[in-house]
Amino acid sequence: MKSRRNVVTAGVLVLVAAIATVAGYFYFAGPLNYVVEGPATVPDAGRLIVENHLVQLDGLAAPRRDADCRIGGNVLQCSLISQARLIEMVAGKTVRCDVTRYKGDDRNWGRCRVRNPDPALFAGGEDDLNRMLVRLGWAIADQQHVPDYATDGQQARTQRIGLWQGTVGERRVGTNVLAGVPVVKDGDTIELMEIEIHLRGVDAPDLFQTCKMDGLDYDCGARSRANLVDLLAGIPLVCHVGTFPGDDRVWGRCGEDDGTRRDFKLDSVPLNAAIVTTGWGVARPDTEVTYTEAEAFAKGEKRGMWAGEFVRPADWRRGVR
Repeated sequence: MKSRRNVVTAGVLVLVAAIATVAGYFYFAGPLNYVVEGPATVPDAGRLIVENHLVQLDGLAAPRRDADCRIGGNVLQCSLISQARLIEMVAGKTVRCDVTRYKGDDRNWGRCRVRNPDPALFAGGEDDLNRMLVRLGWAIADQQHVPDYATDGQQARTQRIGLWQGTVGERRVGTNVLAGVPVVKDGDTIELMEIEIHLRGVDAPDLFQTCKMDGLDYDCGARSRANLVDLLAGIPLVCHVGTFPGDDRVWGRCGEDDGTRRDFKLDSVPLNAAIVTTGWGVARPDTEVTYTEAEAFAKGEKRGMWAGEFVRPADWRRGVR
């Protein structure tokens, strides 16, 4: 009887390993697709939480968080209006999202539909949530993954409805060099010249991530952001930025401006490396820049998060606690 139990256990383990191998293959070799369905909440413009899955609405770009739009002489917080429209659309409804995880991008991108949509919000029996948000002018069509909403976006723009009633920035990178005074979003993300820049080769804890020190939890995400504020205090900044296929985020290497607003000051430490050296970020795998030596130094010196215990930010976002 004992032998049979061992055989069954071994068989289950083999099956689990096989499933994990297949899942891993599809994740790293190409898009991973799945479906989530249920009531939805709206954490901010352009994103839903459905059955504990944070879903980024695919085929559109929502207004930047905290961005202002100008309509006539008035300045409006258009990101909050866009979020409110999305809340109206999903309130009391069941939402089904066909989700895709694209290679090299750990976000969940979804095309979502609403069961029994409100006719006052969804014209002509339409139930495609992404399309209606673009069609009503409260999001911008983005053809990075899904080209289907370009016509709806152009229609809203022509009709001057939603965001298009006034002046709105479409958040595009027109140059590969940006300089100026940054706004710190979190431990590895800044905003410069109205462009959100993710620092290459660095992964810092999200704002709400916690770590442990002497067995007690503390807000290492907020502490990491404060570290980046300290590093940037009084420093004129320049960033070399770019995007990558299949990823609409802007990535940058940043450092102290040498006075030309084009390049880094000679012998200065790049901002990206400084974050890892202080221990409030870890090295992120990157094809061109690597800060593994900086991470090893911070770990050896027990700097920042290395003074206690923490889950690597990428694992935290996957639910590891």
